[in-house]
Amino acid sequence: MLLTGNLLQASVLFSEMTHLGTPLSDRSSEEALISDILGGNTAGFESLIRTYQGRVFATARKYARKENEVEDI
Repeated sequence: MLLTGNLLQASVLFSEMTHLGTPLSDRSSEEALISDILGGNTAGFESLIRTYQGRVFATARKYARKENEVEDI
């Protein structure tokens, strides 16, 4: 699956954020989840969104000022 646009931006944000403040024991499972997502597992993407939604929105707000742009990212 080729990632483009907002999905690619989200993937980059998740990869950068997964190691920030994450205990070492959780990293391997998150890396496996990200690998599954990049392989097309949409259920895994939803799980990752639920886990990191707050941090993703906070990070996206640094790059986009309008709320609808933040939601798009």
